[in-house]
Amino acid sequence: MKGKVRQFLAGDESHGNTEEINAKTLKMDKEMQILYYCEFVSMQLSILILNHVAILIYVCKN
Repeated sequence: MKGKVRQFLAGDESHGNTEEINAKTLKMDKEMQILYYCEFVSMQLSILILNHVAILIYVCKN
């Protein structure tokens, strides 16, 4: 995946490492909720994978 960006929407299982991505996403979500009191938006989640780094979109409560 070097130099490539792929976008996966919630429910997309086309990637070969879907289970690993989902597990890491849930772990990161729990950590973000604890640290920043953010609400996970699973229905609108977009994950950008760039060099094996997942960037998540969160909605934070003020």
